[in-house]
Amino acid sequence: MRLGAKDLRRLVRYLPAAMVGALAVAAELSTNALANIVQLKPIFGIEQVFTDNVLASSSDRDADGITILSARLEATMQTSRIQAAAEINAFYDEFWATNTLDNFNANGFVVARAEVLERIFFIDAVVEKQDVYLSPTDASATGLTTGQGTLQQKSYRVSPFVTTEVFGLADLLVRGTYGQVQFDKPIVGVTTTLLSDITVKHVGGRITTGERSSLYELIGTAEYLETDLGFEQRNVVGSAYVHLTPGFSALGRIGYERISDPIFTTIRGTVWSLGARYRFGADSVIQVEYGRRYNDNTYLGEMSIALTPRVRLTGAYTDALTPIQLTLVRALTELFNEEGNLDITVPNTPPIPDPLIVDTIVRDREMRLAATYTHGLQVYTLALEHFDRFYPSLIDNEKSIGVSFTLEEQLSRRLSYLLHMQFQDQYDVILTRPPSQIYRTELSFFYQYNEDVAITGGYAWRLEETVGDIDVHENVIRLGMTQAF
Repeated sequence: MRLGAKDLRRLVRYLPAAMVGALAVAAELSTNALANIVQLKPIFGIEQVFTDNVLASSSDRDADGITILSARLEATMQTSRIQAAAEINAFYDEFWATNTLDNFNANGFVVARAEVLERIFFIDAVVEKQDVYLSPTDASATGLTTGQGTLQQKSYRVSPFVTTEVFGLADLLVRGTYGQVQFDKPIVGVTTTLLSDITVKHVGGRITTGERSSLYELIGTAEYLETDLGFEQRNVVGSAYVHLTPGFSALGRIGYERISDPIFTTIRGTVWSLGARYRFGADSVIQVEYGRRYNDNTYLGEMSIALTPRVRLTGAYTDALTPIQLTLVRALTELFNEEGNLDITVPNTPPIPDPLIVDTIVRDREMRLAATYTHGLQVYTLALEHFDRFYPSLIDNEKSIGVSFTLEEQLSRRLSYLLHMQFQDQYDVILTRPPSQIYRTELSFFYQYNEDVAITGGYAWRLEETVGDIDVHENVIRLGMTQAF
């Protein structure tokens, strides 16, 4: 389907960086190559949900039916210089009995990459908009919002970068990012607070010798980041991989880092680590490191191991100190794969910050482990996640640990199902939220009736146990259909 300039402007009207696309389109016009580059796919859906606890309440258990009408527009754009994708979603929830919960909400995103100078100078851009709903919790079995306690979140990022080869000796990448996250109104919690807007400026560079030598790889990185809330981060790190055998490499890093913010004492000092990387097989690697950062011991690890053609283990450990809102605007490069192609199938959905925390610096530690077993058309996954968030301004922690099991099976070319079971233990939780244990089971199916029509359905059960024997349990049945055009 062809799309004219007027329609294209409608797609990106919320993007302050629209000049990026205009610049790239102008380049295409100059080469007479702008033709049949945009495709649109509208999708309409209807879903019926039945729940025995519509308010996700421990005491006020009311059954209800909810009819959900949805409309989605998917757009893609592909030229020799531009890759872009957009998705706009609109939902209307009609509650049969609890009419005060009827609501309309919408969200959308636009992502794009423009190649300004062939294979050298690129510009990435992202714009997102979503309505954040605070009740019931996002862990409710319906997964629906109630339209009460909401705020509108908008964000955009523009990121030009240059990648080139330096005298045939090394590869250089320099990227700058300017981004904003904006919120529309205060949220009433323990006290009335406003989740502040944030503006981020970031410049980073990376130079590496790559695989030019079979004996070593040298990497240098530098980064400067600041926000209009007073957060600043500077670091310079040099890394060296020494290939002792074809599969085993020793590694070392050393550098300097300085982090400052009005709410805590400036952190500065040397960053270092020692570790090893072991590659075995065509697609298996494990890397571990030990070092010092933020005046504390740091353990880093990442692995992806194919034990057999059917069994794979993956895992990762991360440790970061950032403002909460900063996580919304920083990881722009995750939108693109190793070849630099835009991933239009899974948009980079930002996490929703806690509305009771304002301008807060946090230190996040996160560990993920997963084992996957594939047997024919069946895929079994067992996962473990541990999350620890430390608030320096409050001198307190928020922690959770979760275990999940997932079974996916393709019963036929058109029919598949998914079974998911999860347990999550949230403990030492601050901000008036008591420790809790959440149990969840979900069985869902997907049937592709034809190229344009899909039928979905399933059953979900959820139990949340909190201190004081205040339990919330729900049973939910859903059936829906989508029609694409």
